[in-house]
Amino acid sequence: MAAQHMNKLQAPAGKMVFLTDSLSAIQALEAKSTDSTVQKLQRELAQLSEKAEIHLQWIPSHCGIAGNESADVLAKEGSAKEQIYQPLSFQEVKTLIQRKSAVDWKTNTGYDYGKDSLKDLSRTDQVIIFRLRTGHCRLNKHLYRLGISQTALCQCQQAEQTSEHVL
Repeated sequence: MAAQHMNKLQAPAGKMVFLTDSLSAIQALEAKSTDSTVQKLQRELAQLSEKAEIHLQWIPSHCGIAGNESADVLAKEGSAKEQIYQPLSFQEVKTLIQRKSAVDWKTNTGYDYGKDSLKDLSRTDQVIIFRLRTGHCRLNKHLYRLGISQTALCQCQQAEQTSEHVL
């Protein structure tokens, strides 16, 4: 919000230092992000950087820094107000689903998704699972793609014979 405010004010050239007690916000701004809010702030800061030297500075929270304590009070008041709905991008939704799925997987199996889950299996079983996951197995869809089978359809004739269909 401060960057947006400074852009609206058409702040004079010089040096600007933005102080924040959110280290994760600084890290998000320094990285490539698919989050629309982060991207918007990155654009605001880029626009400001055309006319001023920009610095983002982390400060510790709840340490008696007067301006920061005031900002914390205002933030708490703001969070109690009605929030504006901002739709998520497809990529944000996809990322949230992947994270939730990984947490659910670990909770239910005790394994990290895609890492530890196969380590206790024999090499033969690992290969079978890999082939089923990638579709590179002796099912009609793959065999048809290789020119070995006459059809990609399952024997039921209702769908292509893929590992998902068979399972």
